[in-house]
Amino acid sequence: MLADHSRICPNVDSVFLGILRRLLKDLHAAKILTEDLALPDDPEDLEAIYRGLCVRPGTADARRRRIDFLCVPWKSRGGALIYYTVRPLCQSPLNETSPFSLRGMIL
Repeated sequence: MLADHSRICPNVDSVFLGILRRLLKDLHAAKILTEDLALPDDPEDLEAIYRGLCVRPGTADARRRRIDFLCVPWKSRGGALIYYTVRPLCQSPLNETSPFSLRGMIL
């Protein structure tokens, strides 16, 4: 179970305001992020999604890889963890038992 940091730091969300903007700036400066595919409307917001391409710096002919950042308020961390980690594990069983699978559709 995740610790409830709101008791220790009641303003935990304010600590992370603008973290995505700073992270993207540093990764672009380090030549890790090469292309932006989807930028958030407001990178200072607590809820923001970034999608881009990255490479390993200093490697000749490095392959570009997809990278995503999802920023959410602390209270939404459970949903974010499910979104990013559980979905691939549950997707196949859900598709197999879904009434839509009988029609050739997937969830």
